[in-house]
Amino acid sequence: MITVRGGGHVRRGQEMRALGVIPDGAVLIADGVIQEVGPSRRVEKLAVSRDAEEIDVSGKVVMPGFVDCQTHLLAPPPPLDEYETRCLDGRFPARADEAAAAEGTRIMRGHSAQRLEMEGKRHLRTVWKLGTTALGSTSGAGLDEASELRALRVLDALNDRPLHIVPSYGGALGVAPEFASRRAEYLGWLEGAVLPEVARRKLARRVDVAVGDDALDCVGAAGFARAAIALGLSVNFRLRGAASELPAGAASVSGVGYLANCAQRLTGSETVAVLTPGVAFHSGWSVFEPVRELIDGGAAVALSTGFNTRECPTPSMPMAIALACAQLRMNPAEAIVAATINGAHALGLAGKTGSLEIGKWADLIVFNTGDYREIPMQFGVNLLMMALRRGRSIFPHVESV
Repeated sequence: MITVRGGGHVRRGQEMRALGVIPDGAVLIADGVIQEVGPSRRVEKLAVSRDAEEIDVSGKVVMPGFVDCQTHLLAPPPPLDEYETRCLDGRFPARADEAAAAEGTRIMRGHSAQRLEMEGKRHLRTVWKLGTTALGSTSGAGLDEASELRALRVLDALNDRPLHIVPSYGGALGVAPEFASRRAEYLGWLEGAVLPEVARRKLARRVDVAVGDDALDCVGAAGFARAAIALGLSVNFRLRGAASELPAGAASVSGVGYLANCAQRLTGSETVAVLTPGVAFHSGWSVFEPVRELIDGGAAVALSTGFNTRECPTPSMPMAIALACAQLRMNPAEAIVAATINGAHALGLAGKTGSLEIGKWADLIVFNTGDYREIPMQFGVNLLMMALRRGRSIFPHVESV
């Protein structure tokens, strides 16, 4: 049993190799919450355990459910014809070009709530079969008030059916086409009109802000972040260029190829560096995040799929762990910590999930192997045997969402 328990703080450095392993462990669950964790002999002797239903997973690996802290559940469908062309000529751009981005915006604005919910359910059915029990999802790519709020309402409707979803407002991930030559005006509109509405309706707990060459500049991004924080929202920065500085106040930051620019500033910081190796893998890049520099330097590191139907169309956290170990030179223990408790810290959920500890949600997964190191080694293979969300089986048996 891998508990990842202890400390109550985000893991750094050598702490990321501390899995809190109990060789023959047991966990006692009542009303969806963990009541006891420890050696099987001790837990079985407790008076409250006498009438408990026993699930015997001897010889398996039991651990906290994955917390995927950066996804786009409601992103537009992938351009398959374009993908085939890119496979043939070897061009894998870092992000959608202007025409493709505009098409994505058009599609998102045209989708009804029912269509968005259908797409979200389709992706979620895959997610929980791969061991994820909680995730963060950005609203969409519509970049106008109506479509972004619609997406946030859909995410709220999908929450706890059965996964826990932390919604994030994504209006600052780009600039709406109608404001293409008026970025400052767009930003002012977001800060003065949209953000207060998002906060008032409690549709999101955080915002995603793109900063860099083709997004907001550092000054604009910092101002937007301050406005969001003042409204009680946490901030996740997406670096998309050689930003001169990382704006203050971020709960998390990501950006393949650009995290190296702020590695020193992340040392000892409360900001969590979110790694998305699947984005680089899918895009055919040879540049990955500077993981050893980050971890060995004392930065807090989380691991995510970065799921997006265009940039990284896989919601598999086991695959993200495999890539982190094979490509980023992470130790398997570090990757598991990054995919569980540190991901929970990035989403503000560390007090509820991400580790097997008394008082937390009973979100746990069982792998059909006797050694956790097989999870990254057998990449592309789903070793998941069972998943529980708040003590209820969601894999292999689950009610319809």
